[in-house]
Amino acid sequence: MVAAVGNGRTNPDVVDDLMAPSTMQDPHSYFAWLRETDPVHWDAGVRAWVVTSYDGVATGLRDPRLSSRRATSYLGGADPDGQEDAFAVLSEWMVFKDPPDHTRLRKLIAKAFALRSISTLRPRVEALVDELLDDVAAAASPFDYMTVVAGPLPALVIAEMLGIPRDDRLSFQRWSEELASLVLGSPGAGPRLDRARAGLTELIAYFETLVERYRRNPGENLISHLIHTTDSGEALTREEVLGTCSLVLFAGHETTSDWLGNATLALIEHPEQRAAMVAAGTLDRCGVEEFLRYEGPSKIQSRTATEDIEMGGVQIKGGQRVLLAMASGNRDAARFPDPDRLDLTRTDTSHLGFGYGLHYCLGAALSRLEAEVLLPRQFTRFPDLRLAGDDLHWKPRVITRGLSELPLSR
Repeated sequence: MVAAVGNGRTNPDVVDDLMAPSTMQDPHSYFAWLRETDPVHWDAGVRAWVVTSYDGVATGLRDPRLSSRRATSYLGGADPDGQEDAFAVLSEWMVFKDPPDHTRLRKLIAKAFALRSISTLRPRVEALVDELLDDVAAAASPFDYMTVVAGPLPALVIAEMLGIPRDDRLSFQRWSEELASLVLGSPGAGPRLDRARAGLTELIAYFETLVERYRRNPGENLISHLIHTTDSGEALTREEVLGTCSLVLFAGHETTSDWLGNATLALIEHPEQRAAMVAAGTLDRCGVEEFLRYEGPSKIQSRTATEDIEMGGVQIKGGQRVLLAMASGNRDAARFPDPDRLDLTRTDTSHLGFGYGLHYCLGAALSRLEAEVLLPRQFTRFPDLRLAGDDLHWKPRVITRGLSELPLSR
């Protein structure tokens, strides 16, 4: 156990363990210690190198010798009764691909996304936000913000984009949450992994039904565009369409939900920043980016070295895992002055919150739109939103950063 200075909700002595409960609650103290003492650090518990400096993480994210192919590690646990097919679909996620497969997939998927401009969604996002804030007004106080607002908003937006009936939202929100145990590195998985595998099988079967429906009768939705998008004669395969649907659902719901919760907590804890935003009546681009830097939902990206490489003076062997800690790079004082301070006027927006390079988040614009609409509106309508207790719990995940619940009073 070593002492360190950090800016989490607590400031305990730091345990040298990425999976420790104290690190899950406050990763920033741990990362601050690593940046100062061992910026390319071997974590024996997870058997991986943890890279924590801004320059090291940014370099790693664009290094082609660090492979994103990691979905095959999930296939070993699949049962023979229909689950292998679902896990094969998971392996088609674009985030688990390297060039040239990634390049081809991203080009086709980006073309399908482009057919539905994010800017045209603003009126619908505004209407959904107002509906959810009506729910807040009707809810008993205190209420769980994650359940009433942060979870439903991205789920509703993604459902409408994909062409999923609204009545099915609760089912696919559950599938998304269960899948997180499989994809995001939750310690002590056990039964959660079993539920995630079963949920993945259900999710893929559900999407297969929708794909067949929109193949016969195309609609103005993303699934239809994915089915019928071509480029130079190439089209997405069945597995790629299903994989992309599940990726869009999962990434668009889970990470955005976490981000909205993190940003809401940050504004409650920084009343002067909240007051300035409410006075302005809007949240500009700098403010949106600052939330991603300060407490974004993506904590770490996992890579595998395809050959022996050197990083920060450390020799990494081919086949070893490398964990690129974006949350740490975003708090690196060598890159951001006063990095532990939330400043919605900060003009340096070169954070790593949505990744970097060829794996930069394809849905970043949609997530930004939801935050830009929701955050000012909720604090304008409910200026007295406040914590209903100090005992906050963060999800025990290695890859992402989000609250298990956020109890608020209005």
